[in-house]
Amino acid sequence: MPKNFDDVISPALTQSIEDAILFGSLKDLDAVLETIEDHEDFPETLRYDLQALRHFRAHYGKDGIIEPQDALQKQKAVVMETAWGAELLDTLRRENKIVALRQA
Repeated sequence: MPKNFDDVISPALTQSIEDAILFGSLKDLDAVLETIEDHEDFPETLRYDLQALRHFRAHYGKDGIIEPQDALQKQKAVVMETAWGAELLDTLRRENKIVALRQA
């Protein structure tokens, strides 16, 4: 168990993760994933979810391998990514609270 939350996710890293989820391109997600790669104490669920979001964007996002061409399918992809992003942000905030409570 890390001594404090900053040993796992610093405020700067938290901000980078939030930015990558909300506004980020594949490069931004790759940078976050590369940063957390060596953090053994980083929450596995969050790491897996970020990897999955990266995979989704690579395939279905703008300029993705199989980017939807139909307007309705594009709309569905945007809605799905938006909902997924909101869930990831909630997970990040929940993990912050869990670690903070454990330290108290």
